[in-house]
Amino acid sequence: MGTILLSEVKNRILKVMNEYSVAGEVISSTDENALDYLLRMNSLIDMEQRKIATTSRKISKCLRFTQYPLTNYVNTTGITRYTGTALYFGGSTSIKSYSLQVDGSCTVDVEESVDGITYTTLDTTAVTITTFGQFDTVRGNITPTTDYYVRLKVSGTYDFNIGTVALYSATFPLDSDVPLYDDYIAKTLPADFYNIDYILTGDNNDYRPLIDFVVEGRTILMIPFNTNGEVRVFYWAYPTAISDTTLDTITLDIEDDAIDALVYGVALELVDETSSELYQRIKSKYDFYLSTLNNTITRSVQVKQRLFGKSRNRFFSGGY
Repeated sequence: MGTILLSEVKNRILKVMNEYSVAGEVISSTDENALDYLLRMNSLIDMEQRKIATTSRKISKCLRFTQYPLTNYVNTTGITRYTGTALYFGGSTSIKSYSLQVDGSCTVDVEESVDGITYTTLDTTAVTITTFGQFDTVRGNITPTTDYYVRLKVSGTYDFNIGTVALYSATFPLDSDVPLYDDYIAKTLPADFYNIDYILTGDNNDYRPLIDFVVEGRTILMIPFNTNGEVRVFYWAYPTAISDTTLDTITLDIEDDAIDALVYGVALELVDETSSELYQRIKSKYDFYLSTLNNTITRSVQVKQRLFGKSRNRFFSGGY
Protein backbone atom coordinates (compact mmCIF):
# COMPACT_ATOMS: atom_id res chain seq x y z
CA MET A 1 0.00 0.00 0.00
CA GLY A 2 1.15 3.49 -0.75
CA THR A 3 1.90 6.32 1.67
CA ILE A 4 1.55 9.38 -0.56
CA LEU A 5 -1.42 11.73 -0.19
CA LEU A 6 -3.62 12.72 -3.11
CA SER A 7 -2.78 16.39 -2.46
CA GLU A 8 0.95 15.67 -2.88
CA VAL A 9 0.29 13.80 -6.13
CA LYS A 10 -1.59 16.80 -7.51
CA ASN A 11 1.24 19.16 -6.54
CA ARG A 12 3.78 16.93 -8.29
CA ILE A 13 1.66 16.88 -11.45
CA LEU A 14 1.47 20.67 -11.53
CA LYS A 15 5.23 20.92 -10.99
CA VAL A 16 5.93 18.53 -13.90
CA MET A 17 3.66 20.69 -16.09
CA ASN A 18 5.41 23.91 -14.96
CA GLU A 19 2.07 25.09 -13.56
CA TYR A 20 2.91 25.03 -9.84
CA SER A 21 4.57 28.41 -9.44
CA VAL A 22 5.43 31.59 -11.30
CA ALA A 23 7.91 34.34 -10.44
CA GLY A 24 8.77 32.61 -7.17
CA GLU A 25 5.15 32.38 -5.98
CA VAL A 26 2.88 29.33 -5.77
CA ILE A 27 -0.03 29.71 -8.16
CA SER A 28 -3.30 29.97 -6.26
CA SER A 29 -5.69 27.07 -6.59
CA THR A 30 -8.36 29.66 -7.43
CA ASP A 31 -6.47 30.75 -10.53
CA GLU A 32 -8.62 29.95 -13.57
CA ASN A 33 -5.96 27.89 -15.37
CA ALA A 34 -4.93 26.03 -12.22
CA LEU A 35 -8.57 25.36 -11.37
CA ASP A 36 -9.21 23.89 -14.82
CA TYR A 37 -6.35 21.45 -14.27
CA LEU A 38 -7.42 20.57 -10.72
CA LEU A 39 -11.03 19.92 -11.72
CA ARG A 40 -9.86 17.28 -14.22
CA MET A 41 -7.21 15.68 -12.05
CA ASN A 42 -9.23 13.31 -9.85
CA SER A 43 -10.74 11.47 -12.79
CA LEU A 44 -7.41 11.28 -14.64
CA ILE A 45 -5.56 10.09 -11.52
CA ASP A 46 -8.20 7.38 -11.01
CA MET A 47 -7.86 6.14 -14.60
CA GLU A 48 -4.07 6.15 -14.46
CA GLN A 49 -3.88 4.33 -11.10
CA ARG A 50 -6.23 1.61 -12.42
CA LYS A 51 -4.09 1.25 -15.53
CA ILE A 52 -0.92 0.88 -13.47
CA ALA A 53 -2.55 -1.42 -10.88
CA THR A 54 -3.79 -3.83 -13.56
CA THR A 55 -0.65 -3.88 -15.70
CA SER A 56 2.70 -2.53 -14.59
CA ARG A 57 2.56 -2.52 -10.77
CA LYS A 58 -0.25 -4.61 -9.38
CA ILE A 59 -1.55 -4.31 -5.83
CA SER A 60 -1.05 -7.57 -3.93
CA LYS A 61 -3.43 -8.54 -1.12
CA CYS A 62 -4.25 -11.70 0.80
CA LEU A 63 -7.62 -13.15 1.79
CA ARG A 64 -7.45 -15.78 4.56
CA PHE A 65 -10.09 -18.25 5.70
CA THR A 66 -10.27 -21.79 7.07
CA GLN A 67 -11.96 -24.81 5.59
CA TYR A 68 -12.65 -28.14 7.25
CA PRO A 69 -14.20 -30.97 5.18
CA LEU A 70 -17.27 -32.18 7.06
CA THR A 71 -18.35 -35.81 6.98
CA ASN A 72 -21.64 -36.38 5.17
CA TYR A 73 -23.72 -39.15 6.77
CA VAL A 74 -25.88 -39.59 3.66
CA ASN A 75 -24.54 -42.13 1.18
CA THR A 76 -26.22 -40.81 -1.96
CA THR A 77 -24.54 -38.92 -4.79
CA GLY A 78 -25.81 -37.29 -7.93
CA ILE A 79 -29.43 -36.36 -8.65
CA THR A 80 -32.37 -38.32 -7.24
CA ARG A 81 -35.74 -38.06 -8.99
CA TYR A 82 -38.88 -37.70 -6.87
CA THR A 83 -41.85 -39.34 -8.62
CA GLY A 84 -44.61 -39.29 -6.04
CA THR A 85 -43.36 -41.61 -3.31
CA ALA A 86 -41.71 -40.10 -0.24
CA LEU A 87 -37.93 -40.41 -0.20
CA TYR A 88 -35.85 -40.87 2.95
CA PHE A 89 -32.21 -39.91 3.52
CA GLY A 90 -29.98 -40.73 6.47
CA GLY A 91 -30.80 -42.62 9.62
CA SER A 92 -27.73 -41.98 11.79
CA THR A 93 -27.20 -40.73 15.33
CA SER A 94 -25.34 -37.57 16.41
CA ILE A 95 -26.85 -35.57 13.55
CA LYS A 96 -26.95 -31.81 14.21
CA SER A 97 -27.58 -30.16 10.82
CA TYR A 98 -28.64 -30.81 7.24
CA SER A 99 -28.71 -29.36 3.73
CA LEU A 100 -30.19 -30.46 0.42
CA GLN A 101 -31.11 -29.11 -3.01
CA VAL A 102 -34.51 -29.33 -4.69
CA ASP A 103 -35.82 -27.85 -7.94
CA GLY A 104 -39.54 -28.22 -7.19
CA SER A 105 -41.96 -27.22 -4.46
CA CYS A 106 -42.00 -29.85 -1.73
CA THR A 107 -42.03 -30.61 1.99
CA VAL A 108 -38.90 -31.51 3.93
CA ASP A 109 -39.47 -33.26 7.25
CA VAL A 110 -36.72 -33.82 9.82
CA GLU A 111 -37.59 -37.05 11.61
CA GLU A 112 -36.11 -38.71 14.69
CA SER A 113 -36.26 -42.17 16.18
CA VAL A 114 -35.12 -43.77 19.41
CA ASP A 115 -34.60 -47.19 17.78
CA GLY A 116 -33.98 -46.37 14.11
CA ILE A 117 -37.27 -48.05 13.13
CA THR A 118 -40.19 -45.89 14.22
CA TYR A 119 -39.78 -42.20 13.34
CA THR A 120 -41.66 -39.08 14.45
CA THR A 121 -41.54 -35.63 12.89
CA LEU A 122 -39.24 -33.17 14.62
CA ASP A 123 -39.50 -30.25 12.16
CA THR A 124 -41.24 -29.49 8.85
CA THR A 125 -40.18 -27.05 6.13
CA ALA A 126 -42.44 -26.18 3.21
CA VAL A 127 -40.35 -25.29 0.14
CA THR A 128 -41.84 -23.13 -2.61
CA ILE A 129 -39.93 -23.00 -5.89
CA THR A 130 -40.85 -20.03 -8.10
CA THR A 131 -38.47 -20.86 -10.96
CA PHE A 132 -39.01 -24.47 -11.97
CA GLY A 133 -35.88 -26.36 -13.03
CA GLN A 134 -33.43 -24.43 -10.84
CA PHE A 135 -32.08 -25.87 -7.61
CA ASP A 136 -32.79 -24.09 -4.35
CA THR A 137 -31.03 -25.00 -1.11
CA VAL A 138 -32.85 -26.03 2.07
CA ARG A 139 -30.71 -26.10 5.21
CA GLY A 140 -30.86 -25.84 8.95
CA ASN A 141 -29.67 -26.91 12.38
CA ILE A 142 -31.30 -29.88 14.10
CA THR A 143 -31.96 -30.32 17.82
CA PRO A 144 -32.99 -33.94 18.42
CA THR A 145 -34.74 -34.88 21.68
CA THR A 146 -31.56 -36.73 22.61
CA ASP A 147 -28.96 -38.65 20.62
CA TYR A 148 -31.70 -40.17 18.47
CA TYR A 149 -31.48 -41.45 14.93
CA VAL A 150 -32.22 -38.66 12.44
CA ARG A 151 -33.34 -38.80 8.82
CA LEU A 152 -34.87 -36.50 6.19
CA LYS A 153 -38.18 -37.19 4.49
CA VAL A 154 -38.82 -35.42 1.19
CA SER A 155 -42.25 -35.42 -0.45
CA GLY A 156 -44.37 -33.31 -2.77
CA THR A 157 -47.31 -33.10 -5.13
CA TYR A 158 -45.41 -33.07 -8.41
CA ASP A 159 -42.25 -34.69 -9.73
CA PHE A 160 -38.98 -32.85 -9.12
CA ASN A 161 -35.24 -33.41 -8.73
CA ILE A 162 -33.28 -33.69 -5.51
CA GLY A 163 -29.64 -32.71 -5.71
CA THR A 164 -26.99 -33.05 -3.04
CA VAL A 165 -28.29 -34.21 0.36
CA ALA A 166 -26.18 -33.94 3.52
CA LEU A 167 -26.49 -34.70 7.22
CA TYR A 168 -23.72 -33.38 9.47
CA SER A 169 -22.70 -33.94 13.08
CA ALA A 170 -21.76 -30.25 13.41
CA THR A 171 -23.88 -27.27 14.47
CA PHE A 172 -23.67 -23.77 13.02
CA PRO A 173 -24.45 -20.26 14.35
CA LEU A 174 -27.23 -19.77 11.80
CA ASP A 175 -29.25 -22.11 9.62
CA SER A 176 -27.92 -20.23 6.59
CA ASP A 177 -24.36 -21.15 7.64
CA VAL A 178 -24.91 -24.88 7.06
CA PRO A 179 -22.84 -25.68 3.96
CA LEU A 180 -24.07 -27.40 0.86
CA TYR A 181 -22.24 -30.68 0.37
CA ASP A 182 -20.71 -30.47 -3.09
CA ASP A 183 -17.46 -31.01 -4.93
CA TYR A 184 -16.72 -27.32 -4.46
CA ILE A 185 -17.61 -24.68 -1.89
CA ALA A 186 -18.18 -21.01 -2.67
CA LYS A 187 -16.34 -18.15 -0.99
CA THR A 188 -17.13 -14.50 -1.63
CA LEU A 189 -14.16 -12.50 -2.90
CA PRO A 190 -13.39 -8.96 -1.66
CA ALA A 191 -14.99 -6.04 -3.48
CA ASP A 192 -11.56 -4.86 -4.73
CA PHE A 193 -10.71 -8.25 -6.31
CA TYR A 194 -9.13 -8.02 -9.76
CA ASN A 195 -7.50 -11.39 -10.40
CA ILE A 196 -5.93 -14.39 -8.66
CA ASP A 197 -2.17 -14.42 -8.15
CA TYR A 198 -1.94 -17.81 -6.44
CA ILE A 199 -3.54 -19.80 -3.60
CA LEU A 200 -1.91 -21.74 -0.76
CA THR A 201 -3.52 -24.18 1.64
CA GLY A 202 -2.20 -25.95 4.74
CA ASP A 203 -1.39 -25.31 8.38
CA ASN A 204 1.51 -24.89 10.82
CA ASN A 205 3.66 -23.29 8.11
CA ASP A 206 3.28 -26.37 5.91
CA TYR A 207 1.57 -24.84 2.88
CA ARG A 208 0.99 -26.23 -0.60
CA PRO A 209 -0.14 -24.54 -3.82
CA LEU A 210 -3.83 -25.05 -4.55
CA ILE A 211 -4.36 -25.26 -8.30
CA ASP A 212 -7.86 -26.75 -8.37
CA PHE A 213 -10.06 -23.66 -8.12
CA VAL A 214 -12.52 -21.68 -10.24
CA VAL A 215 -13.47 -17.99 -10.17
CA GLU A 216 -17.11 -17.45 -11.10
CA GLY A 217 -17.86 -13.97 -12.39
CA ARG A 218 -15.86 -11.47 -10.35
CA THR A 219 -17.15 -12.27 -6.89
CA ILE A 220 -17.14 -16.02 -6.18
CA LEU A 221 -14.16 -18.33 -5.59
CA MET A 222 -14.87 -22.08 -5.82
CA ILE A 223 -12.43 -24.41 -4.02
CA PRO A 224 -12.65 -28.18 -3.42
CA PHE A 225 -14.90 -29.17 -0.52
CA ASN A 226 -12.23 -31.51 0.83
CA THR A 227 -9.71 -28.66 1.29
CA ASN A 228 -8.41 -28.91 4.84
CA GLY A 229 -6.73 -26.14 6.86
CA GLU A 230 -6.12 -22.45 6.29
CA VAL A 231 -6.55 -21.09 2.79
CA ARG A 232 -4.52 -18.05 1.74
CA VAL A 233 -5.75 -16.40 -1.43
CA PHE A 234 -3.12 -14.02 -2.79
CA TYR A 235 -4.86 -11.77 -5.28
CA TRP A 236 -4.39 -8.64 -7.32
CA ALA A 237 -6.64 -5.78 -6.21
CA TYR A 238 -8.17 -2.74 -7.84
CA PRO A 239 -7.17 0.53 -6.16
CA THR A 240 -9.82 2.46 -4.24
CA ALA A 241 -11.69 4.61 -6.74
CA ILE A 242 -11.00 8.33 -6.76
CA SER A 243 -14.04 10.46 -7.65
CA ASP A 244 -14.52 14.18 -8.06
CA THR A 245 -15.57 14.37 -4.40
CA THR A 246 -12.65 12.39 -2.98
CA LEU A 247 -10.77 14.38 -0.34
CA ASP A 248 -7.13 15.35 -0.94
CA THR A 249 -6.23 13.80 2.42
CA ILE A 250 -6.61 10.19 1.24
CA THR A 251 -3.58 8.00 0.55
CA LEU A 252 -3.30 6.32 -2.84
CA ASP A 253 -3.37 2.52 -2.88
CA ILE A 254 -0.70 2.04 -5.50
CA GLU A 255 2.85 1.58 -4.23
CA ASP A 256 5.07 4.63 -3.81
CA ASP A 257 7.45 3.41 -6.50
CA ALA A 258 4.62 3.72 -9.05
CA ILE A 259 3.73 7.33 -8.20
CA ASP A 260 6.27 8.85 -10.58
CA ALA A 261 4.74 6.95 -13.51
CA LEU A 262 1.27 8.06 -12.43
CA VAL A 263 2.34 11.71 -12.11
CA TYR A 264 3.87 11.83 -15.59
CA GLY A 265 0.95 9.84 -17.06
CA VAL A 266 -1.62 12.34 -15.78
CA ALA A 267 0.55 15.29 -16.77
CA LEU A 268 0.74 13.85 -20.27
CA GLU A 269 -3.08 13.97 -20.48
CA LEU A 270 -3.24 17.57 -19.23
CA VAL A 271 -0.42 19.22 -21.14
CA ASP A 272 -1.09 20.67 -24.58
CA GLU A 273 0.45 18.54 -27.32
CA THR A 274 1.25 21.72 -29.24
CA SER A 275 3.82 22.43 -26.51
CA SER A 276 5.98 19.96 -28.32
CA GLU A 277 9.14 20.18 -26.22
CA LEU A 278 7.34 19.91 -22.85
CA TYR A 279 5.01 17.19 -24.14
CA GLN A 280 7.88 15.06 -25.47
CA ARG A 281 9.88 15.50 -22.26
CA ILE A 282 6.95 14.37 -20.13
CA LYS A 283 6.22 11.44 -22.45
CA SER A 284 9.85 10.34 -22.33
CA LYS A 285 9.84 10.41 -18.54
CA TYR A 286 6.48 8.58 -18.43
CA ASP A 287 7.76 5.79 -20.67
CA PHE A 288 10.90 5.51 -18.55
CA TYR A 289 9.11 5.28 -15.21
CA LEU A 290 6.65 2.73 -16.60
CA SER A 291 9.55 0.60 -17.82
CA THR A 292 11.00 0.45 -14.28
CA LEU A 293 7.85 -1.10 -12.81
CA ASN A 294 7.27 -4.83 -12.48
CA ASN A 295 5.14 -7.24 -10.48
CA THR A 296 7.93 -9.21 -8.83
CA ILE A 297 7.17 -9.66 -5.14
CA THR A 298 9.30 -11.55 -2.64
CA ARG A 299 7.09 -14.08 -0.91
CA SER A 300 7.51 -14.74 2.79
CA VAL A 301 5.44 -17.93 2.86
CA GLN A 302 7.35 -21.18 3.23
CA VAL A 303 5.95 -24.02 1.16
CA LYS A 304 6.76 -27.66 1.82
CA GLN A 305 6.75 -29.96 -1.19
CA ARG A 306 7.29 -33.69 -1.21
CA LEU A 307 9.66 -34.77 -3.93
CA PHE A 308 10.79 -38.37 -4.37
CA GLY A 309 9.49 -39.23 -0.89
CA LYS A 310 11.42 -36.46 0.87
CA SER A 311 10.27 -33.13 2.22
CA ARG A 312 11.76 -30.12 0.50
CA ASN A 313 11.20 -26.53 1.53
CA ARG A 314 11.12 -23.61 -0.82
CA PHE A 315 10.06 -19.97 -0.78
CA PHE A 316 7.96 -18.17 -3.36
CA SER A 317 9.78 -15.32 -5.05
CA GLY A 318 8.12 -13.29 -7.74
CA GLY A 319 4.81 -14.09 -9.43
CA TYR A 320 3.40 -17.55 -9.20
